[in-house]
Amino acid sequence: MNDIKGLKCVAVVCAILLAQLLFKGSDAFLRHPLFVRIGSFRVPPLFDTLHNDKYKKNKQTKNNNNDSEESTMQSSSSSALSQAQLLQAQLQALRQEIQQDVQNLQQHKEALLQKKRDKVDQWIDTLLVATHVNGDTQMLHSVETVAQTLMDERFSPEQVNAIFERMTQDDPLQRVESPLVELLVDACNLVDCRDENPNKRWNERVEMKLRRKMFAMQWGIELEEEKERRLYD
Repeated sequence: MNDIKGLKCVAVVCAILLAQLLFKGSDAFLRHPLFVRIGSFRVPPLFDTLHNDKYKKNKQTKNNNNDSEESTMQSSSSSALSQAQLLQAQLQALRQEIQQDVQNLQQHKEALLQKKRDKVDQWIDTLLVATHVNGDTQMLHSVETVAQTLMDERFSPEQVNAIFERMTQDDPLQRVESPLVELLVDACNLVDCRDENPNKRWNERVEMKLRRKMFAMQWGIELEEEKERRLYD
């Protein structure tokens, strides 16, 4: 008889466990007809223990998943922040590099301009100045000597124009009346009037253009060719 009761208890426990598996841990199986039919038997404490353990395990798994998602979000946010900081640093480095390139380009342009000025100053000394008495006093060549140098050294109209601009760039109104400018223009007139000029680079009436520029400077007139030249400088 005891064996039969034991077998019944085992059967009830097995039925309860089977119902738990079928209903996936839900308490709904307690209201199932199967449970009602086997119902006069008391549920063993073992079932309660198994049910509570499974509930705790599911809750712990859910909490772990939430913690994992929160950790993933924090990691993604930290990664995005680091990427933004890296891009900002790269942008700052690029900006500094561009500024340095612009500065180098400006220095290069200034160096080229200074080199051109030095070269034109050398032309002025060679062409017009005979002797430097002191810092402010110069002995000039004669008009004939300057004209001969223009032909012998094969000065071009472009070179003469560069010399004229260099001598008048600081104070045009005062410089156009200086002895150096008058000497240059008079010498150009002599070369223009030559029937035979060995300097084949001298292919235009230079003196007339220089006189026109002098007149414009004295009266504050801006010539059209000067406007166009500044557009391309």
